[in-house]
Order: sequence, then structure tokens, then C-alpha cells
Amino acid sequence: MSEAMAGVRSHAEARMRTVMKAAELPEPCREHEIYDRSGRLIGIPDCLWRKQRVIAEMDARTFHFLVKDWEKTMARRNEFTGLGFRAFAYSLQQLEEAPASVRRSSKPRS
Repeated sequence: MSEAMAGVRSHAEARMRTVMKAAELPEPCREHEIYDRSGRLIGIPDCLWRKQRVIAEMDARTFHFLVKDWEKTMARRNEFTGLGFRAFAYSLQQLEEAPASVRRSSKPRS
């Protein structure tokens, strides 16, 4: 499946897909909306393994440079955790330099 057909929108997301495929993990849902119990949109994570309740996001400095942006991201991730998801965040550097660590930490539990 091509990157575009798999819903990959950036170099970091493409690298994450490569790392996860190498670990023989199932293809995640991409850009899936997650709502809280009241119906409020919490966020749209980069990767979601719905059955295992695992989220993985690629955090680029470009989008998290300002303190308010980083704090907004942390608050969203905490809300995901509060809903019972295991939420992980990775930088492109981590995906490039430590893919084995990324695979181990974000591997969904069956």
C-alpha cells in the first residue's frame, strides 16, 4: 500500500509507518477522531490502534515550538490517557536514530 493511500501525510509519519511495519505491527487507523464521553472532540492522533487502545503521535518542533502549542499537545495527550488510551509521542530524530526503542515502547498489547 502506498504511503498516500495509507493516510501518511508527512516524512515523520512515513518513517513511523516504516518502523512499525518492521516490527510487524498491524496497520493503525490514521487521522481518526477521538471524542470524550460528552461528545467533545479531544483530538485526531497520527496513529491509533483502536482495539489495543494505543495512540502514537509524531511531534515536530515546527508545530510545538511555542510553549502554548506544547502545553495544548500535552493536555490533549493527558485526555487520551484519561480515556484509557496508552499515548506515545516521538520525534523524527527518535524514529531515525532509535527505531527499536520506538517499536518496543509503542507495541500494542493484545
